[in-house]
Amino acid sequence: MDKYIIRKSPNKESVNSNLKTVEVQNTTAIALPSDHLKSENLKLQTSFIEHNDLALPLPSDRLKRHSKLLKGPCQVHLSLYPRVKFGDRFRSFQKSWYETFKWLEYSESINAAFCFCCRAFSSNNIIKKGHIDQSFIKKGFTNWKGATEAFRLHEKSQCHIDSVMSWEHLKKGIPIDVKLDKQKEITLAAREKIRLENRDIIKRLIDVIIILTKSGKIVDLLKRYDPIIKNHLEHGPKNAHYLSGKIQNELIASVHNVMFQEICKRLNGQQIAVMADETSDCGLIEQMAIVVRYFDDVENKPIELFISLERLETTDAQSIFNVLNTIVHKLKLDWLSVSSVCFDGAAAMAGHISGVQFRCKEKKL
Repeated sequence: MDKYIIRKSPNKESVNSNLKTVEVQNTTAIALPSDHLKSENLKLQTSFIEHNDLALPLPSDRLKRHSKLLKGPCQVHLSLYPRVKFGDRFRSFQKSWYETFKWLEYSESINAAFCFCCRAFSSNNIIKKGHIDQSFIKKGFTNWKGATEAFRLHEKSQCHIDSVMSWEHLKKGIPIDVKLDKQKEITLAAREKIRLENRDIIKRLIDVIIILTKSGKIVDLLKRYDPIIKNHLEHGPKNAHYLSGKIQNELIASVHNVMFQEICKRLNGQQIAVMADETSDCGLIEQMAIVVRYFDDVENKPIELFISLERLETTDAQSIFNVLNTIVHKLKLDWLSVSSVCFDGAAAMAGHISGVQFRCKEKKL
C-alpha cells in the first residue's frame, strides 16, 4: 500500500509529477499512475453505454448475432431527445419517425440515427461496397434539419434495398448464408450479362469503323447483325437484291418524293419565311441552300425545314430569284404566302433596286 498511499505532510508542497493525486478527507491521498487512470476512465465511460446501444458493434458470435437481429431495430423512446442548434433553431430526433421508417434506430449515447438493415447486412454487398453511405451504418446520422428527406433518399439506395431483403429472409427462417450466396450469384450473373452486352456493342462499333475505313458496303455490315437482311441476301432471288446503284438511286428518289409531299401538306395555307444562302463547294461550283420557316399550330412553335440544295449556273440576282421562284411553286405556294425573306448582305441578294430582295417584293405586289 505504501506504493499508492502518500501521507500528506503539512510542510510538503510538491507531489511526484508522475502521479495523479486524489485527496481523501484532509489527511490521505490516493495516487494512481496516469496510464492506469486513463484505462479506468475508459472502462467507466463504456459502462455508461447500455448493452444494446448502437455505439457498440454487433456481436461477432453467430448465435448472439442471430438473436439480436431477430429483435429488430433498437428504437429508443424518450420524452425529450437532446436538442442541437441548426442555424437559429434547435432541432432533435423525433420518435414519430419510427412509424414512417420501420428500419430506423436511435443511439442515446451519441445522439445519432442508424439504419438497422444496413448496419446488419451491408457488409455482404460486395459488388457496390465503395458506394455505400456510411452515415447510417458506422458514423451515425445527426442532421436533424434535413432528416426526413435524407431517410427517403436512403430508402431508395440499392444497398438499403438489398439489406431489407436479407432481413426479410432472416425473419422467414431462411438461412442467411444461403440467401446471401444466392443473391451474390444473381448479382454476379447480372454483372456478367452487362459485361457481355458491352462487349457486343464494342464489336459492332469496331466493325463500323472498319467498314468506313475500307469504304466497303454498309450492307455487308448489316448482314452480320440483321437476320432479315442476311436471309434476303443469302436466300432471296438473285435478281432482286436491290443493291445496284440504279436501284439505290431510285429508292432515294422515292423517299425524297414522299418527304416532299409531306412538307407540301404541312405548308398548305401557312405563311412562310424563305431563307437562302449560297456558297461554293470543293469543286468551285455555286450551291444555294434553301430553308423554309413556319409556325406549327399543333406543336405550337416555329419549325424550320431544309428544302433543297440547288446548283447555281450564275450568281446574278435574276438567276438566284428564278431558283427561289421554282422552289416556291414546287411547294404549291404563291408569293402571297411568303411573309418574309432572309439573305446575307451581298448586293446580289439584298440590293433594293435590282437584287433578289427587290424581285421578291415585286412578285409579291
